[in-house]
Amino acid sequence: MIRLIPFTKEHFKFLKNWAQNEDELFQFAGNTFTFPVTEEQVEKHLEDNNRKVFLVEEAQNNVAIGMGEILKVDVETRRLCRIIVGNKNYRGKGIGQKIINALLEKSFSEKAVNLVELNVFDFNTAAIKCYSNCGFTTTPNNIRVIEVNSKKWNLLNMTTSRNKFEAFKN
Repeated sequence: MIRLIPFTKEHFKFLKNWAQNEDELFQFAGNTFTFPVTEEQVEKHLEDNNRKVFLVEEAQNNVAIGMGEILKVDVETRRLCRIIVGNKNYRGKGIGQKIINALLEKSFSEKAVNLVELNVFDFNTAAIKCYSNCGFTTTPNNIRVIEVNSKKWNLLNMTTSRNKFEAFKN
């Protein structure tokens, strides 16, 4: 079982260990942070009132295992971002799906929210599978190409609706 708790600057110590190089950080956070991520960057990020940033803990042992974020896009739409199972001991165990479902639960708890989206690089097949298992589908006409360290990365957009979430939940 996992627990989402509000991310604070004190949690920075976990985040700085979860992205070991520039490519890992960009895959996880886009251009939000620069490598190496600093406490000042995190503090500034947390000041945005349109963001709800969470530390993910394994509830039984109170172990920090990752993070996730909900960004308010508009009244009806939220975007899940900066999702990572940073503690390598918890990868490949279905934790990502639990994080996504917990973030969706929080997003759809707001009555006006009907759509949740996220972006993922096309080579991150494990994440795409996880998101698909939670009811997300790829938006075919919404693919962007981003250059990262002289390499071209395809960024896919995926969405789910309140109705799809409810169907997948049951």
